[in-house]
Amino acid sequence: MSSRNFRSPWLAALLVVGGCGSHEQAPPANPIPARYAAPQDSIQCPVTPSDDRLVPAPQSFDARSLIGLEEQAAVRLARRHGCVVRVVFRDGRGGLVEGSSQFNRIDVYVQRSTIVGVEPIE
Repeated sequence: MSSRNFRSPWLAALLVVGGCGSHEQAPPANPIPARYAAPQDSIQCPVTPSDDRLVPAPQSFDARSLIGLEEQAAVRLARRHGCVVRVVFRDGRGGLVEGSSQFNRIDVYVQRSTIVGVEPIE
């Protein structure tokens, strides 16, 4: 067996294996916890502290209504009620966010410019 015949199958195998796949990693399939993607309870914004709980302000709305809206439309709707929108995840990647509580801020998850999840104000 000549050395030329020995190398050809190995070279072909290396080319096939080396050309497969990609070095880029895809984002996680669904990084949004179900409790934010489909919240069961109303998420009122803005809220005001009262004794040991938060109560809806007179102009509050249910922030779950933002789910499914295009991001800019969601920002406009929230603003009409005195709330601000903060993106905590965009297209599967989380951003750095401060841990402060604001009673007029809604944390949202965005996928392809659409709101796909909201976090309750706590």
